[in-house]
Amino acid sequence: MEVIGAINLYNGQCIDSLDPDYNIVESCEPIKLAIKWNNIGVNWIHLVDVNGFRENNPVNLDVIKDIISKVHVPIQVAAGIQDWDVFEDILAVGAGRIVLDNSALKNMDFIKKVLKDYPDKTVILFNVDSGMTKIDENYHENIIDIINNLKNQGLQRVIYHDTSENYEFNYDDLLALARNTQLPTIATGKLKNLESIKKFKQMASCEKADIEGIILSKPLYDNTLDLYEVIKLIDAYPYIGDFYSREDIC
Repeated sequence: MEVIGAINLYNGQCIDSLDPDYNIVESCEPIKLAIKWNNIGVNWIHLVDVNGFRENNPVNLDVIKDIISKVHVPIQVAAGIQDWDVFEDILAVGAGRIVLDNSALKNMDFIKKVLKDYPDKTVILFNVDSGMTKIDENYHENIIDIINNLKNQGLQRVIYHDTSENYEFNYDDLLALARNTQLPTIATGKLKNLESIKKFKQMASCEKADIEGIILSKPLYDNTLDLYEVIKLIDAYPYIGDFYSREDIC
C-alpha cells in the first residue's frame, strides 16, 4: 500500500487544509517539506494548488516545478483543472499524474479527451458522502455507476475522499467502491491516527479490492501522525492480522 503525502499550496505557501480560512503553516516551506517527505520514503507527493480551485487558474506552477526538480518520487497535482491547455501545462512541468475532482465531470468533452489521450496520467477524485457525490449542485446517488461509465472511457484510477460528517471513515463504502469498480482506489479524509492506518493496511489485503494507497495531509501538519511511524507500519507488516480479523474488515 502506498503512502502519499499532500502539500496544500496557497500563494506559494503551505496551508493546513483547504478551508477558506487559509491557515498558513508558519514552519512549513513547501520545497523543504517535499524533500523531507521524499527522504523519509513516501511513494508519491500530492500537491494541491488551492488557488487553482478558488480562482480557476493555478498560480503555483513555479513552486510545483521547483518541487518536481528536487525530489525523486513522482508528483501528482490537483488544481481544480477543467481546461485542456492547463492540463497539458501541468504535465509539461513534469507532473506524473493530474488529479481532477468530480466537478470536472460537468465538462464531459474535456473528461473524454484526457481519458483518451492520458489515461495513465489522469486520476479523478470523488468527494463522497454516504455513497453520493455532488455535481452541479445535485447528488448523484450511484457513484459506482458513474465510475464504471468513466472506466469504459479509459479511467484507470480513482481517489475516494470521505467528506461525510461522521467522525469515522466509511470503510464499507470504500470497500464496496473498490470491489464494484475493480479500479485501483486511493483513500483520503479522516485518516487521523495509526489505528486508522492499521485498518487501511488490513483492507489492502481484501480480495477483489485494490486499495492502492492513502493520502495524508493535515494530520502530518498538526503532528497527529508521524510520517516515519506510518511508513514503518506499512513496510513492516505485509498483513496485519494481529490488529483486525480478515472477516471484520473484508
